Amino acid sequence: MLNLPRKYFSRRAFLGAAAAVGLAATTGKFFQQAGAVPSAEKENIENWRTKFTKEAQRSQTIEGAIVDRNGEPLTEPGDPGTPAKVLDISYGSLIGLRTAGGELTGLRQTYQEELLYSTLPGKGAGRTLHLTIDSELQKVAYSLIAGTRGTCAVMNARTGSMLACATSRGTLEFDVNHYTELYNVYKNEPNFFADPLITPMAPGSVMKLITASAMLKNGVDMTYYDDGPYHGISNYGKKRYGKLELNSAVVHSSNTYFAHGAEMVGTSNFLKEAGQWGFADAVPAPTVIPSYEGTALKSSLGLQADSSEANLRQIGFGQGSALVTPIQVLLWYGALALNNDEAVGAPHIVDYIEDPNTVEDAKYIETRPALPAMFAGYGKTQEALRAAFAGAAEAYKLKSDKLKAIYGKTGTATQPDGKNTTMLAFSLITQRREAYVAVITRSGTDSTSAVLKEPARELLKHTLEVIE
Repeated sequence: MLNLPRKYFSRRAFLGAAAAVGLAATTGKFFQQAGAVPSAEKENIENWRTKFTKEAQRSQTIEGAIVDRNGEPLTEPGDPGTPAKVLDISYGSLIGLRTAGGELTGLRQTYQEELLYSTLPGKGAGRTLHLTIDSELQKVAYSLIAGTRGTCAVMNARTGSMLACATSRGTLEFDVNHYTELYNVYKNEPNFFADPLITPMAPGSVMKLITASAMLKNGVDMTYYDDGPYHGISNYGKKRYGKLELNSAVVHSSNTYFAHGAEMVGTSNFLKEAGQWGFADAVPAPTVIPSYEGTALKSSLGLQADSSEANLRQIGFGQGSALVTPIQVLLWYGALALNNDEAVGAPHIVDYIEDPNTVEDAKYIETRPALPAMFAGYGKTQEALRAAFAGAAEAYKLKSDKLKAIYGKTGTATQPDGKNTTMLAFSLITQRREAYVAVITRSGTDSTSAVLKEPARELLKHTLEVIE
């Protein structure tokens, strides 16, 4: 095959008209009679012909291959018209369903035109998806959350390339290879089909990054004396920390410090700051968050100009009405690891797409939107946040001699049912100044985010092995 440079096209534009022409010819004589019927019927006939042609084309296409960043296969294509076999349970949610009834999820849904339809009529295979995923790191990530409802993801902060993107839906493993036999079990499991990676959840204390940024930018006094509950808000374990500065408040994860800080920022200024971090309902107009393989990354703050101070205080330490997706948390903490004027890369898991039916070995990828730099013009703010969240990472024993710096924060939020949502996010800068970010979450648990510290250390170790 020729080693040509990648060509940048829209995914849909790459589909050739020839794919439909060959199969449509088999029904041409029938449709020639359509000229004698009313225009509405003509449209119905044309729609039926298009659907018939597409179904016939898919039935004759071998599902396209899916490989990791090193070319290692994640699927094993089978007969024409049948689902490829997913080679490891850790890839299942990522690749998604393909059922006889036509259900599609994951990459199979987003890239169905590429995977399930050949550009050669009546023969050939779908296109090959080359992912950014590292298959070995993906297996590690999945092992750290297996048996829980959670996520574990690792991303290159500059490019947005996902090295791992694992989700677990609890004690039931999502076996897409045997979906038909397991459907009756899955459908009775509450929220089984909701993808935890893109499902909004209460952020808990990871939200303190945004509150701290708002405090710094608005000139709030960063010293606070914690002598007990503040408007009914207490620290974990009812602890009192006395005099706190930003660094010690982050390390101790003082709820009272950040509740007070949000109140001092004020609703209008807090909304403005939240918009810079991508909250969809903040004002003024929010930062545009790019899609993640076809999924909008929208969070919700649940804060309006006339909201009560009580709600603002709760949001300040990550409870109340604030909801974020784990993917968006990657963007937040990824920004800490980048230079002041750099933008976090748009998260994605498909590197490029290759058509095995072309002589030229044509490759194409989607143009990806860029995020604005979150700290543009706020160098000192970023420096102060880095110092504070580096202290938290050190307290979690997230360290390695391969690192130049690492920043992190845990978060626990109690839900109305008494269960917790938990997160741990960390970003790192290697000695070679590469920047990566990771997040681990668990939902519906009785535990706090403290149980995520050991998995985070394990994830850090394996991530460094992959990127070094």
